[in-house]
Amino acid sequence: MQLDPNTGHPVVRARLAPLVAHVVALCSDHDIIITWGTDARGAAGYMTFHGDPPITKRVVWLRYIKSDIGYWVAMHEIGHCLGVNSEHQLNKEVNAWQWAFHNSIIPPTPQALRRILAYVSSYLPTESGLEWIADLKAEVEKVDGPPAP
Repeated sequence: MQLDPNTGHPVVRARLAPLVAHVVALCSDHDIIITWGTDARGAAGYMTFHGDPPITKRVVWLRYIKSDIGYWVAMHEIGHCLGVNSEHQLNKEVNAWQWAFHNSIIPPTPQALRRILAYVSSYLPTESGLEWIADLKAEVEKVDGPPAP
């Protein structure tokens, strides 16, 4: 596998080169370290480097970009670093995808939209989870009365 010396990413088809360059430029501009790989799931976080004083850096772990979907996942992970943060996981995911949509250089394909919907939907409660929440709300209403209009 031949790596591009400027990006650390494998050399890609001409159509994907601007997408890789965009991801690399965003990370460089915002002091985010990229760890490329073939087996990594996309992730974002922080790493502390030992020194005096220790330095904490933002890091994204990304699969090599081999398709539009790979670009969207990379943009989503960067969105975790640069977008609006939240305490709630579903909100974190939605915010990161919204950041990706606002900052991408290509529109999502129908296939990418389906994948993004599947990713976001995986954070939603299951039918049994929704039933449990409804039951819990009913229990609260028994104690507190119905919610105020």
